[in-house]
Amino acid sequence: MKQVSRECGDCTLCCKLPLIEDKDLQKKEYTWCKDCEIGVGCKIYSKRPKVCKDFKCEWLLGHFPEHARPDKVGFYGTTENLHSLTEKVFTLYAVEHKIHQIAKHLSKFRIVDSDGDEWRYCIRYNANDDDLGVYDRKRFGERVLFGKRGEII
Repeated sequence: MKQVSRECGDCTLCCKLPLIEDKDLQKKEYTWCKDCEIGVGCKIYSKRPKVCKDFKCEWLLGHFPEHARPDKVGFYGTTENLHSLTEKVFTLYAVEHKIHQIAKHLSKFRIVDSDGDEWRYCIRYNANDDDLGVYDRKRFGERVLFGKRGEII
């Protein structure tokens, strides 16, 4: 994957979607961080927790195309662990009211590794770990299948 450097600008989607486990922050999933000024940025940017400083979504890293900026499409992508890298699966954290638009956005680009294998997407859209969507062109075409963990994968 080609890496380019981008700036968050006024995108603050990562300030809402994931659980942030930091003793000072105590942020729950799918709620806005108390230090986020929505559409502007972090009010404690220079003193934000390490977990926030270290986080970079796939769009910010340049792995997702310019038109897939998280605050514009309603989701951001990340690789959660080494298993994600070996299995070529991005996790998308999405705002629930935009989940039915995800396939339209993902159909506009393909991320393929050096072996020619296309990456797949596991979609989280609420705080229930069992509610998932899967976008896998090879298996399901240009659509997202929604269901419970274990039912659709």
